[in-house]
Amino acid sequence: MFSIINSINAIQPKKSTSSGGTFTYTQTGGTVTTYGSYTLVTWTNTTTNSTTTTGTFGVTLNTANKVINYLCVAGGGGGGYNGGGGGGAGGLLSSTFTPSSSTSYTISAGAGGAGSSTVGTNTNNNGTTGTNSTITGGLTVTSYGGGGGCSRDSNSPQGNSGGSGGGGSSYLSQYAGNVTIPGGGGSGTSGQGSSGGAGVNTSPYVAGGGGGASATGVAGSGTVAGAGGAGTTWSINSTSYGGGGGGGVQVASTGTIGAGGTGGGGSGAGGTSNTSATNGTDGLGGGGGGGGNSSRSLKGGNGGNGVIIFAWLT
Repeated sequence: MFSIINSINAIQPKKSTSSGGTFTYTQTGGTVTTYGSYTLVTWTNTTTNSTTTTGTFGVTLNTANKVINYLCVAGGGGGGYNGGGGGGAGGLLSSTFTPSSSTSYTISAGAGGAGSSTVGTNTNNNGTTGTNSTITGGLTVTSYGGGGGCSRDSNSPQGNSGGSGGGGSSYLSQYAGNVTIPGGGGSGTSGQGSSGGAGVNTSPYVAGGGGGASATGVAGSGTVAGAGGAGTTWSINSTSYGGGGGGGVQVASTGTIGAGGTGGGGSGAGGTSNTSATNGTDGLGGGGGGGGNSSRSLKGGNGGNGVIIFAWLT
């Protein structure tokens, strides 16, 4: 059997208590590397907005009582459009387990959601929510996809909920026929991520950032769109995962775009240079940057694909 120790902000490795015995395993679909004293098997998703079974892991013998550290990050959400909110980061879970001999696991790493690129007509045209990452078999883990960022023309009042929530749009021209209400940030999932930040309903109409694994997306303020929430650093490989996407600016050639959160968050579109949004980083589960002015076709950035890692002391 196995034991699980839950953690998110303090992601520390657990060492094996036994130096003797044997540990043997098989894996498919992953990449085997070493980092310091650890062996890592990493599974990533190379598709767009779909979840596929990306690999397997089997423990044939564990008389050494090896402890496996896992990191499970879902796909990030896509950014909204036309002064759209940044996409939320994919949900992040990390813990440890001690597998018994003759146990197997199925690995499915989630894909990032698509950024919004259409002006809505009383429809929900928020960025697409990322897809979940899962570990099943001898262990059951589900990280939820990051919420898509809210679009100015959406009939939704806020960014999508998810592992981390999508950021709010600059304002809502379709929701209940009310153009004066800024979009709110979507909710994050407890233990996996944070909520998105709200937008601003005065010119130049800046949006909020998507939530990150360890910090809430920043709300827009004045002429500055909100930055994406920060991700979390996994101490085993010293890499940050799960950054939220930055918010976009609706009015062309003015304002300041939101920066992406550390851990793969994309930056927003628009601003004085009418910059395009950037995608969340694949393999880190970052949210896509929020889109800018629709007349300049500054679409929301795509969310970054998720990742699952098993690591143990060699």
